[in-house]
Amino acid sequence: MDETGTQVDEKLEIPQLESSRRRTVVLAIVALAAAAALAAYFLTRGPETNPYRGAQVTRASIVKEIRVTGHVELTEQVEVPSPIQGQLVAVVVEPGDEVEEGEILAHLDRVSVETAFLVAQSELQVARSRVAEAEAAAQRAARSFERTRRLSAKGLASASDLENARSEMAKARANLAAAKAERDASTERTSLKGRDRDGADIVAPRAGLVLEVPPHTGMMVGPSNRLFRIGAPLDQMHVQAPIGEADIGEMAEGLSAKFEVPTYPGRVFDATVAHISPDPKTEHGAIFYTVTLTADNPDHVLLPGMTAQVRIKAAEVDDVLAVREATLRFTPEGAPSAPARSRVWRINGTELEEIPVKAGLSDGAMTEVRPVDEGSIEVDDEIAIGLALDGAGSTAAPSLSLRGHR
Repeated sequence: MDETGTQVDEKLEIPQLESSRRRTVVLAIVALAAAAALAAYFLTRGPETNPYRGAQVTRASIVKEIRVTGHVELTEQVEVPSPIQGQLVAVVVEPGDEVEEGEILAHLDRVSVETAFLVAQSELQVARSRVAEAEAAAQRAARSFERTRRLSAKGLASASDLENARSEMAKARANLAAAKAERDASTERTSLKGRDRDGADIVAPRAGLVLEVPPHTGMMVGPSNRLFRIGAPLDQMHVQAPIGEADIGEMAEGLSAKFEVPTYPGRVFDATVAHISPDPKTEHGAIFYTVTLTADNPDHVLLPGMTAQVRIKAAEVDDVLAVREATLRFTPEGAPSAPARSRVWRINGTELEEIPVKAGLSDGAMTEVRPVDEGSIEVDDEIAIGLALDGAGSTAAPSLSLRGHR
């Protein structure tokens, strides 16, 4: 009830008051949020800055590595035939076996070995008979020539007769020499066959790893048949690496290298360049040369055929001025043209200063630089590498002056 005695409806006035208060609180919150956003904008925007990204000059050691994919191989392989004709009756090794020099690989049928010896003896007798016949023919030709020479001196034989006699004597002597060579070879074969009779075995000519054996026994074999293949011991391995023609000029025997194989992730093996093949290979239109590296393998974990990710150290420099490789490729808009990789751009406040340099060794990321004017760049100088990006990801428009260093 008011002063006039009229009764007031309090239930209507209270909700209107509460609604007004809520609107006031919401407006206050919105105002605070806007102020915070505006403050954050100005705080993060900061003063006007150079629109270029930079990278500092450092002193560093730079190693240039040539990276290729190669394969692990044995250092040497030898093929082992049968020393004589004969029937293969037993093979006593398997692929993967390690053998010593002289170790028995297989046995031949003893009967066939004896037959081979008898054949060799017969061939030797024939060769000796041919030598005797050739000696007799050579003596006759020599006597004939001497007789013709005396007659020619008396005018009783023509010059043509004398020349024919000389030719026959030379032919007879050549036949004698050939007969003696065949006799000597037959003698050696007979001697070998005689030794084979004492043990009809095929033996390893060197120590190493058995890679290949005959497919089955019972077949007739001889010197023209490859029966076994033996690789050098696993203590040292080769890595064959294909090097492109652009990099082959940097290869030299003795360079150090490292490689990894997928079988042992994280394990790094050391290697050394041992040989550079001068024979070019072509694959998919690209020319490359095979470089052979040697690697110690004392625990025999490296096996033939493994894939090797190779890094060959082609060159190295220590404690030199170095910049990011990208700084040598960067040219600001409006800058005069210049030879590639012949300058960098130092950031001086809101200006860029052109610094002529000579680029040296590069590892692909960092590059040695030698300033044309000594002292024109120093460690910690900021070198432009590209345009900065604004918050939206677009390129900021530069407003700079370019000041050339001469």
